Amino acid sequence: MLNAQSLEIERMTLFVRDFQTFIDYVRTHPVTLTKAKEQLMKKDLHTLNQHMHYTSDTSEHAQQQSYPLLHLFYHLALAGSLLEKSIGERGSRILRPTERLALYEQLTETEKYFFLLETFWIDTHWDELRMTSHEEDKPVYTTPFALEFISRQQARQKVQIVRRNYICELDILFSSLNYFALYFAYFGFWDVTQDQEEMKRRGSKRVFQVETVTPTALGIALSSILCKERLLPAWNVANRRENGDGTGLPGAPLADGHEYMEGREYFRSSLSSLFKEIEHMDDGKQNRSGEAFFKPFMSLFSHGELQNTLSPVKGREPKVPMDGVYTVKVSLTGRVWRKISLSSKHTLDDLHLAIQQAFEFSNDHLYSFFMDNKPWSKQRIPSPQEEGETFLASGGPFAHQLQLRDADLYEGKAFLYLFDYGDEWLFKVVVESIDTESVVPLRPIVVETKGAAPEQYGW
Repeated sequence: MLNAQSLEIERMTLFVRDFQTFIDYVRTHPVTLTKAKEQLMKKDLHTLNQHMHYTSDTSEHAQQQSYPLLHLFYHLALAGSLLEKSIGERGSRILRPTERLALYEQLTETEKYFFLLETFWIDTHWDELRMTSHEEDKPVYTTPFALEFISRQQARQKVQIVRRNYICELDILFSSLNYFALYFAYFGFWDVTQDQEEMKRRGSKRVFQVETVTPTALGIALSSILCKERLLPAWNVANRRENGDGTGLPGAPLADGHEYMEGREYFRSSLSSLFKEIEHMDDGKQNRSGEAFFKPFMSLFSHGELQNTLSPVKGREPKVPMDGVYTVKVSLTGRVWRKISLSSKHTLDDLHLAIQQAFEFSNDHLYSFFMDNKPWSKQRIPSPQEEGETFLASGGPFAHQLQLRDADLYEGKAFLYLFDYGDEWLFKVVVESIDTESVVPLRPIVVETKGAAPEQYGW
């Protein structure tokens, strides 16, 4: 067991207290979200930043991505279901506490820290935490190697990452983390400095170039355990689902076709001088799905300090099919929409055909459903005609293979239907109700309409 001084427990405490300040602000202030991205308003960001231990040196007119710590807290609070988005006055979106927050606040300081680390590791979508959309950056895959390196270092010994005269493997490894290097610093894994010269050269604040890393005793201890027993690609739910794992069960073995498993040897060879051997790193084949995330960390603390967490969030639980009548509202604009009732056994392809008929379209192009409500995201259910098209390949099922009952739908769930990849007709779909008592329709039925259907071809 490591004592509190050797682990630098104050780093955990600072993080938990800053997060509590963030939560208390939302609890005591009306926090309205921006219309476009549904993120924190500039005035709230500026005020919150002044009360954080780790402040951001930025303009009071900056948006959420300019405040990395607040950007992280925003996603942790939502992914952990401590806060939720709701409808405020005049239809605006607001942020408000959930009942689950009271349970979180009953945890010890150490338990709160590990709940937030667990949420970061399992429930947050790492693509949403990124400040850049560069596809070559894969922090969810390179993080295990970065932590493996850190686990072998000495506490408080500075490591030079950037070499001015040549590109080294450390530079490549930590550059791939980008702002995640800063997120781990907030969690207390290490202290990090930014390469100001490189930042000036690139002229972008969306890239965090690491110059030095100074590991903490806490970071070394946690990194070692995370590498051996909590392999990130195997535990992150969003990453598992993007690789075709419909259940997204954290800790289950990775399939051979998983992107990380296919790229593992590449990472190993690319970083060969850093890692003579990495045999003790979790290989992704172990089944740890029934284990509590915090279990291997308990030995680091005194008895009773770390023994509880919160129940898994809704999105992490295995999907339970629900039979009945699904009524969805399909909107092209606020003034043009259709409500359609379908059986739970109808497929997404059946929904596609119903939308085509309801809006008087010709069903003459490809389409996709984006289940995370983001166009062209990886959570895409493509049309049947795309089978065999490698450039449009998807790890998950096609629309004609997925029934509504198996599509992880619930009342209030919103997703997108995109028709015609050229003209990109984009429809918002919201599940209005799931009726488990009524007789299911044999065919999809339009039950309510508003507004005239547009002409598919206006020329």
